[in-house]
Amino acid sequence: MGYSFAPVNNRDGLIAMCIIFSISSTTAVVLRFYARRFKGLQFQADDWLIAASLVFVLGLNAMFLAGCIQNVITGHSPVVNDFPVSTEKEHMAERYKYGFQTTEKLAFGLIKLSILFLWRRIFGHVRAFNRASWVMIGIVTAWSLAFFFATVFQCGLDWSRNWAPIEIFLTQCSNTLDMLSVFTATDIITDLMIIAMPIPMVREDL
Repeated sequence: MGYSFAPVNNRDGLIAMCIIFSISSTTAVVLRFYARRFKGLQFQADDWLIAASLVFVLGLNAMFLAGCIQNVITGHSPVVNDFPVSTEKEHMAERYKYGFQTTEKLAFGLIKLSILFLWRRIFGHVRAFNRASWVMIGIVTAWSLAFFFATVFQCGLDWSRNWAPIEIFLTQCSNTLDMLSVFTATDIITDLMIIAMPIPMVREDL
């Protein structure tokens, strides 16, 4: 039985998205550093953390952009008898996915930490907030590193299983779908907690 790839219609849009977000995120960080230098202010932990996160974010965009250009991310795996057929493009897509999923854990963690240290710079004089922020910094650091290493070693030390045919990946690696669900849920929860942290101080000043 023959097979073929489904038509790809969104490749150009995804490439444009990667380029736009890379330029906009880089511009935002550069302007942040320029503004602090222009005001004669010293760079602090939140500045360096957001700069470090930019490196990983650009890496994520680069992987996505390369996958789109090579047409391995925007397409679909061929299917025979309702089961995906392993191809070189599928293996390449799995390599990009593995790199993307490991890198995003560090990128997200650094962004969250940058915001927390920004909150500390603004509201750190409040004793209760000072303590709560350190607790949250510990939680975010542990969260980021835990999911990073869980992703890195999701197939043990046999790295090739990460981009092996799907039947091997599903049977010989950890339950990545459950891990992805937990990661997504905790990512949203920590975001909401970080956003809500300064609300009590802001309300007092109103």
